Amino acid sequence: MAWVVHIRCMSSELETFRRIWELSKDSPYMAKMKNPDAVMGGENASCGDWIEISLKIKKGKIAEGRFLHKGCAVSAVATSVLLEYAEGKTLASVQKLTPKDQLKLFGAPV
Repeated sequence: MAWVVHIRCMSSELETFRRIWELSKDSPYMAKMKNPDAVMGGENASCGDWIEISLKIKKGKIAEGRFLHKGCAVSAVATSVLLEYAEGKTLASVQKLTPKDQLKLFGAPV
């Protein structure tokens, strides 16, 4: 028996959902970086998600970012969106992002 799901939403919401789905499955940022300038990582003790972020810094700005990940789709997508935002910005400006700022980058209610 096949199930058919009908989703009623605005086209912008559907595009956001598609982007989240695509980033969770095939993020261009999910890869090991060779010779990074900075590496940081951590684990969420409450759920067990683990992320390691590697950065290349040029002229004081984030030139490239990649991450390794073991965990849920939400943490993978959030990291992808953060790295997309971070490229071309200073590390200090990215570190100033509040949790509310990060949720705005995500583009969907979490």
